[in-house]
Amino acid sequence: SHSNPAVTKVLVQSCGGDPGAGSACSLLGLVRVDAVDALGRAAKPGDAAALRSVAQRLADMDAAVRDSAEKAFEALAKGDRAAAVRLSGRLLSDSDFRVRGSASRALTACARGDRSMEDAFCIAAAALEKPDWRSRRGVGQTLRRLDETARASQDEMEVDVTMMALQSLLPRLHHTDWSVRRKAVQAIASVAEGSYGSARAVELLSLAADDADDEVMLEVARALPSAAPRRSKRAVAIAALLADAKYQEPAGKASTAGKASKSSAVSVLAISEVPDQEGAGAKKKHPLEVRLVALDALELLAGEGRSRSRAAIRAVGSLLEDPDPQVCEVAERVFCTIGSGRR
Repeated sequence: SHSNPAVTKVLVQSCGGDPGAGSACSLLGLVRVDAVDALGRAAKPGDAAALRSVAQRLADMDAAVRDSAEKAFEALAKGDRAAAVRLSGRLLSDSDFRVRGSASRALTACARGDRSMEDAFCIAAAALEKPDWRSRRGVGQTLRRLDETARASQDEMEVDVTMMALQSLLPRLHHTDWSVRRKAVQAIASVAEGSYGSARAVELLSLAADDADDEVMLEVARALPSAAPRRSKRAVAIAALLADAKYQEPAGKASTAGKASKSSAVSVLAISEVPDQEGAGAKKKHPLEVRLVALDALELLAGEGRSRSRAAIRAVGSLLEDPDPQVCEVAERVFCTIGSGRR
């Protein structure tokens, strides 16, 4: 009965209802997992009612049903990838982490080609701005999964998908909520790490390195070693600035939220796309925790097999007599590590 409308209608009804209901369907006596599996095989790919019904089961309370729904959703998505991306993307902000995981995998499976992939990146990144903070947790993992899957089938794509993923996060670096900006930094690091480091990711992190909020700067320091390519003098320079005692805070830094325009994902991401910061604030002292984490980042960025930058040696050396004894202690350790075997 493949693609039989009557069969499809009955199976859609069997799969419908409350995702948190009991394990048996009221129609045909089918167990939900069997109904979902049958619908995935019987319905025509792209069938709107079937897609909606299976998408409901991505939020089922039973793990076996969710697994079956993921497989059926992937099969049905081939007929209407745009609708599939929207339906699975809505569940990325579900309060249940298991449902968010199923939605993330379903979204990754159905996004193919430049347009649907761009939509998927934008929908995933937008979850960072949802009111429920739990929806922000899986954004980085979802973007990384999308990026890795797309790069594995690069023959279907005409653009740099890692650039596309990073582009979707750019506006969130200028959000008014510091927690959104912090999660955006984490997501940038996750995407870049999945592609073995990205120079563009480092440039994006540089935009947040002088954020008005200490927590965001702290996250940048943590993110640099995983986000940077194996050798990155730029990442070393950013870490060195964060390890320094003082920095210049741009005036009205957070007021630029939302002003970054969304350019085409196929364009080259450049700093010129980011609004200029006008004016400059007074010198501020970097928090101690930011400085210590930045020193740890320098140890990783300038260690064996990575950027053997003289700038890192000079930056750490200048902190050996820092007024703060904790900074001196960590700087001494880092200096011994990155200076080993060097004059």
